[in-house]
Amino acid sequence: MKIQLLNKFNAEKYFKYAVIIAIITVIIKAYFEHSISSTILAGDESFYYQESEYLKKYGLYKSLTQGTSLLFSIIIVLCSKLFGTTLLVAGRIYSVIAFVASSAILYKILKKYTELSAAIIAFTLIYFAGMCRTWLWVELADLASMPFVLGALYLILHNKGYVSVALSGLLLFLGFAIKPTCLIMLPAFIAGVAVLRYRTYGLKQSAISVLIMGSIFVFCFGLYHLPGYKEQGRLMLESKNHTYNGEKRVENKTSWVERNVYLELYNVNNKINNWHITWEEVDTFKMLHPEINLNLSTSEYITQNPIAHLKKTISKIALFLPYEIQSGFFFCKWNIVNHWVKNYFIIQFITMLLIVSMYVREREIIKKNNVLFLIVSVYFLSLSLYVFIDLQSNWLLWCIPFFALPVVSFLTRYINITALIILQILFMAVI
Repeated sequence: MKIQLLNKFNAEKYFKYAVIIAIITVIIKAYFEHSISSTILAGDESFYYQESEYLKKYGLYKSLTQGTSLLFSIIIVLCSKLFGTTLLVAGRIYSVIAFVASSAILYKILKKYTELSAAIIAFTLIYFAGMCRTWLWVELADLASMPFVLGALYLILHNKGYVSVALSGLLLFLGFAIKPTCLIMLPAFIAGVAVLRYRTYGLKQSAISVLIMGSIFVFCFGLYHLPGYKEQGRLMLESKNHTYNGEKRVENKTSWVERNVYLELYNVNNKINNWHITWEEVDTFKMLHPEINLNLSTSEYITQNPIAHLKKTISKIALFLPYEIQSGFFFCKWNIVNHWVKNYFIIQFITMLLIVSMYVREREIIKKNNVLFLIVSVYFLSLSLYVFIDLQSNWLLWCIPFFALPVVSFLTRYINITALIILQILFMAVI
């Protein structure tokens, strides 16, 4: 008995150290990949830097009227003062803080609200660290919002009292105040609350809990957008389609919506994806075709192109998600065959077959954690329906470790856990 307890203690201690080593490895590797002092801005860094600079110069109310990731701007300014750095460096430092906090919350969720073994939990955390590597030391909202999102999820799974439900709604709103994609998470989180409360307490408490969470979010949402609506006459949801001339907002000539619609419906130069299309190309198209309206809302686009949108949604679910799940594991390098098989669809299709086979083999994991899988699946489905262009992996960062659980379980069942951890850490350190 003593020997068994000692072995268990040693195993858990070993897993803890392995996770810590993986997290440190990822942070260090990312540091050398994304220089904290670099003036080269990655992705939307320039946008978030612009917004934090606007807050610093013109104050909270003026920034609030712009309705753009206000909480992230506040965090950046506070970190800048705390660490005595520029706004850009402060945002990059905070990405690491948010990552470490998210890892801790994810551990709490897996440890407290699942029946997973210590090996599966440890390997999932190591996998999660690898998935986050690209976004460390970068001033972007994806990692910045994650502690709030995972915190909201933790409180939902707590499933006791109405206070936790109210706080969950508040935390999800705070995540929204950093990254508006969190608005798409609301149906998923409400579905999770409804199912958990119904199973435990019955229909009445389930309905009350849904009402509380939804009301908290909607109240905060309305309060948050009131200054912007008062000043601008519209809801100031996050928009990257502007710059500033002093304190005055200047709208861009062409919006991201127009660029996305152009890619999906026209793309006269047959560019591979959105990142290969220039603003000048879209401007030229608009000038040559004034009769064509590129400024379509999501509902307008879906109504006008229902079949194309349905095909795209199915493709995201069947091909994109499996490919994204496996991209964080060491064995993802099997797709080196892409050097010989040039058809990307074939690589994605084979990946889907591999992941689906693991899901079928580990279906008990899904059954035992069905509410968790319900929440992440509803979010992914909502996201796939809402976004008519290709999804981006950073939109899935918070939920991808849950989607990966059957794969982790499959690997730990058939491969020695020590070998798995070594291979995964080497993969993160070298690749």
